[in-house]
Amino acid sequence: MEILIIDDSIEVCESLSLLVESFDYQAKYFTSTKEGLSYFTSELNPILFLDIHLPDSKGTEILPYLKELSPFTQVIMITGETDISNIISSFKNHASDFLFKPFSIDSVKTAISRADKYYKIQKENFIYQEQMDYNIKFISKIQKNILFPRIDSEKIFAEFNSKGQNSGNFYYFYENENNFYSIIGNIENEEATSALVALLSISIFKECIFTGKKISTVLSELNNQIYYQINLHSITCFAYIFDKKTKKLSYSLIGLAPPVLIKNKELIYLTQNRESILGVMPNIDIVENEILIEDNSILAVINYQAFKEEEINSKISDLTKTQNFDFEILKKEAKDILDSCSLNDEDILFFIQKL
Repeated sequence: MEILIIDDSIEVCESLSLLVESFDYQAKYFTSTKEGLSYFTSELNPILFLDIHLPDSKGTEILPYLKELSPFTQVIMITGETDISNIISSFKNHASDFLFKPFSIDSVKTAISRADKYYKIQKENFIYQEQMDYNIKFISKIQKNILFPRIDSEKIFAEFNSKGQNSGNFYYFYENENNFYSIIGNIENEEATSALVALLSISIFKECIFTGKKISTVLSELNNQIYYQINLHSITCFAYIFDKKTKKLSYSLIGLAPPVLIKNKELIYLTQNRESILGVMPNIDIVENEILIEDNSILAVINYQAFKEEEINSKISDLTKTQNFDFEILKKEAKDILDSCSLNDEDILFFIQKL
């Protein structure tokens, strides 16, 4: 590690250099402020001794520039005075330490040892934070690809906008010859672990598909798993099965704003069990409702944390008042809202299906 010294006194520079090298560091010094700053700009030394009173400038005025260039550099201010205003100004601009003239061997050694330690801690924290940011972005990519498969077809529109790297929202759907299965949910926060809880929810929901269990039974099992085994998150969700032959929609709603069934411009709010949240209490009773669906009806689910429930209902109601209202119009309006939320960095999920 090379330590830089900028002081107008050649005696100070030479004596400090000898001490620095005796502590197994390399040393480089400049009595010219201009030359010293030019060298620092290219090398960004980890530790810098800087005289407060230089002939052509004050060290306290140079300090902010140095810290902007290299925030991790530990700047030790050198002074022969005990002017409290200079000390305060230096610390405000993130000086690491002070070395008072005349300095002793121990004071120099202590200042370097402390600066070296702080520099390494800051670098390690930075590397750790970079790794964390990378991991979060990686998890976010998984989350977006698995938990938010974007769909834009003649019968389904599903898309989201995430606030930050992670979203608490998720959805899953599956279609076979006889039925359409779907779960739309929200984890209580947007931490990276929410993606893992969402994956668990989807995995358990798949039991509906492959074992024929009722939605209410599967959601009860999900509730107990979250409560007993995870105990860190809670979930609100809307899960349903649509039987294509009988036109029967079986659903359970837990905590989310009511989904809306739209048929012939009539709005039917699918309400039930709204007071419950998965993962908060064990063994909760989950009701499963059934409703018959007419052809060309539309099911719309919006989870938008920036809106109150009545505002969501008002938006859906306004959309249905459009002349010649149909699935494509609702989809276009949803895209416009998503674009607006993207600009404002807001978390929102749309899931719209033509039944």
